[in-house]
Amino acid sequence: MRRSYKILLHICYWLYSLGLLKVIQQVVFEHKELDWRNMFSMLTLSYFLIALLIFYTNYFVVLPKFFKTKQFGKLWLAWLVLLCVGIAVRFNVEERLYPYLFDIRNYNESTPVTYYILDNIYFIGIYIVISTVLWTADFWIRTEKEKNILQKEVFDAELNLLKNQVNPHFLFNTLNNIYSLSFKKSDSAPESILKLSSLMRYMLKDSSAAKVLLSKELNYIKDFIDLQRLRYPNGGNIIYTVSCDKDTYQIAPLLLIPFIENGFKHGETNNPDFPLQINISIENGHLLLFVKNIKAKGNKDESNGIGLVNVQKRLMLLYPGSHALSIKEDEVNYICQLTIHL
Repeated sequence: MRRSYKILLHICYWLYSLGLLKVIQQVVFEHKELDWRNMFSMLTLSYFLIALLIFYTNYFVVLPKFFKTKQFGKLWLAWLVLLCVGIAVRFNVEERLYPYLFDIRNYNESTPVTYYILDNIYFIGIYIVISTVLWTADFWIRTEKEKNILQKEVFDAELNLLKNQVNPHFLFNTLNNIYSLSFKKSDSAPESILKLSSLMRYMLKDSSAAKVLLSKELNYIKDFIDLQRLRYPNGGNIIYTVSCDKDTYQIAPLLLIPFIENGFKHGETNNPDFPLQINISIENGHLLLFVKNIKAKGNKDESNGIGLVNVQKRLMLLYPGSHALSIKEDEVNYICQLTIHL
C-alpha cells in the first residue's frame, strides 16, 4: 500500500472514531443536542491522546517487534502490559489530575474499581484490535508484494540462465563448422563468418527482450540453416518451409532454434532419400513447428543435449499450459512437433 494511501486511511479512521462516532453517540443514541463544547473538552483531548498512545505503540512498536518475529507469547504479554499502562494513564489523568486542576472527572467517584477496569479494557482493547487489523493487513500486502517481486526476480534469473546455456552451446558448434571451412580453405568461409555475425547480432541485441516479432526469429532461423548448408557441397538435403504471417505475432527469442539445431546435430542431412524436414506454420493463433530427420549412423555430436533440455524448461516458464511438445523416435526417424499458443 502506498504511503499516501496509508496516511489517508489513518486520517479517515481517526475522523470517524473521534469525531463522527461521538456525534452519532450524542445525537442518535443519547438523543441529545450536539454540544460542540463537549466535543472539544479536556476529557475529549485526553481520550484522543490516550487512544493515539495505545494505537501507535501497538502499531509501531509491539507488532513489528513481536509479530514479525513470531514471538506470539511475548506479543500477548506486550498487549497485557499495554492494557495496564493505558488504564493506569487514563485513571491518573482523568480521575486524579483533572479533578485537581479543572474539577472535572470522567467517572463518578462511586464507580466500582471492577467496572472501571472492565470498561477501560473495552476502551483500550478496541484500539489494540483495530491497530492490529490495520497493521497486519498492511504487512500482508507488503509481504505479498515482496514475494511477487522475489518470484519475478527468480523467474527472470532462471530464464536468463537457461537462455545463456543455449547460446554458448550453439556458438561452439558453429565455430567448429567455420574452423572446418577455414582449414579446408573453402570459399564459403567468408560467407559463413557474415552469417555468424548476423546470428550473434540477433543474440546479443534482441534475445534480451521478453518477446520479439516472429519475423525476426524466422530470419534468425533462416540464417542458421543457410550457415549449416555451407557445410555441404550441394547445400545439403534440407526442406525448410514457412507459412505464416510473420509480422502479426510475437514469440520468445531463441525458443525454436534448439529443436532445429538438434536435427542437424543428430540427423543425416546429406541423404537425398531422407531429407531433413523443417516446417513452421500458424493455425488459429497457434505456432506449429515440425522437425523430422533420419538418424545418423553414429553420434554426430557428443554433447549431452543440454540445449534441448533447457528449452523445455523455458517453455514451461514462458508458456505454462499453452504449449504442447511431442518428441518421437524409432530406429530410423526422429520427429519433433511443437505447438505454442501465441
